[in-house]
Amino acid sequence: SRTFLAVLWLLSRFALAGWYVIDREMNPFDALQKSWQVTGGRAWRVLLTLLLLILVGAAGIMLLLVGVLFTLSFALYGYRALYEYCDAHPVAKKSAHERPRGRKRRRR
Repeated sequence: SRTFLAVLWLLSRFALAGWYVIDREMNPFDALQKSWQVTGGRAWRVLLTLLLLILVGAAGIMLLLVGVLFTLSFALYGYRALYEYCDAHPVAKKSAHERPRGRKRRRR
């Protein structure tokens, strides 16, 4: 089960690479690196968004293909919106002077 979660986490980190290849005409290796950068710190949020879009697509299929036209366009729009959000809002890097969260140091 840990391996499965690790694979899902990696997939979410590289999920936007295809958009960078198409939209920015990057080579695949640069696109993977850029996807890794923009999804850092929000990999689980990206994964949950993608899973939600998959569920919407599955709902369209369950509606005997009638809803596929609507749900497919909705899912593609959602995927594109996720790409644009992550690209426009880079993850803030922690400064070197910032202490990690957790126990506070006591003064003596």
